[in-house]
Amino acid sequence: PGQGARVITVRPARSEDTARMLEILRENEQILDGVDYGTWSHPTLVAVKDGQVEGFIQAHLGAPYAVVTELCVSRTHARKGYGVKLADAMELMLRAAGVQTYVTYASDRNGRMRDMLGRYGLDETGLGVGFVRRLKT
Repeated sequence: PGQGARVITVRPARSEDTARMLEILRENEQILDGVDYGTWSHPTLVAVKDGQVEGFIQAHLGAPYAVVTELCVSRTHARKGYGVKLADAMELMLRAAGVQTYVTYASDRNGRMRDMLGRYGLDETGLGVGFVRRLKT
């Protein structure tokens, strides 16, 4: 990088990253009411700049396909390559795990994400609508 350029680091998420990840979800209005986001049980990567988490991605691994459940970047760092760096790192992890295909979704109201996924080379399937069911414990 050139002089003064700051490096974006992608690394596995740690427990101390959870509060910041939740902030990023909130500012992007990606929170499901009633869901406890305190535990991330599947591979989760964070993008860090100047010691601050600025985005993250999570996937549920499976065979023959995986599901990328979260890809979220702070509003102040949107459209600056964080999503692509996170997607590249997750794809590398998915390939190493033998995943052949992955799926994800983007809300109809989230044009930024839909644009990013298209630019990244994902094909919109047109298959289905997202549903959620809250299980009482």
